[in-house]
Amino acid sequence: MKKSEIIVMLTYNDYTVTNAKQVFDTCVDLPVKYWGFKDNVLSDKDAQDLGRHIGESGKLPVLELVNFTEEAYTRAAKVAVEGKFHLVSGGLYNKTLWNHLREHGIQYLPFCGELSRDESGLLWMYETREEMLNNAHHALDAGVMGIELCFYRHANEDGDELIKWFKHLLPDIPISVAGSVSSFERIKFVCENDVDFFTTGSALFSQTYIKNGSFYNNLKTVYDYIQSL
Repeated sequence: MKKSEIIVMLTYNDYTVTNAKQVFDTCVDLPVKYWGFKDNVLSDKDAQDLGRHIGESGKLPVLELVNFTEEAYTRAAKVAVEGKFHLVSGGLYNKTLWNHLREHGIQYLPFCGELSRDESGLLWMYETREEMLNNAHHALDAGVMGIELCFYRHANEDGDELIKWFKHLLPDIPISVAGSVSSFERIKFVCENDVDFFTTGSALFSQTYIKNGSFYNNLKTVYDYIQSL
């Protein structure tokens, strides 16, 4: 069984928290490598500073794109380079962004479809399987590291079935599951199905695993559970 890597997201309900640096600092001693946040809320300077801070602390900073405009991709390229990010995830594959990231040795895990916010503000994917697969091939043919998908945030599909379908068609492609991996059952499922990464943020802030527990204790519980599988 693959022990999926956690990408800890300093985000709640799909928005970067304003005290992201402080939350990260309380957890820096945990053996979790990947720490990320979304391209919203923080200014360019604050996002760059946070990326550098994560990297200088011995961790791997990740910038996840939830905006899908040319302006957003241009901004992401600048923030990722200036902030010394290890990985950019999300967004639809963008050639200009990828060329810029590749020049600076930054990995890229684009989404297979655009996301839209529902009435509560949460992000969802609506693409058909054919559209997702076409988007994946387009990005992979360009040489990206792998693909990120909101398997559990698809409006019309079952997340478990989507993961099994995707892994069956592209078994050797690194994938990241973004959003709503928020139970021990789902964590076990993604590990059993050879998922390389999954993101978690809101579940830790919401004390999903230890009621009334800190972000630190909830994350440690998730990490320890993965190691026990």
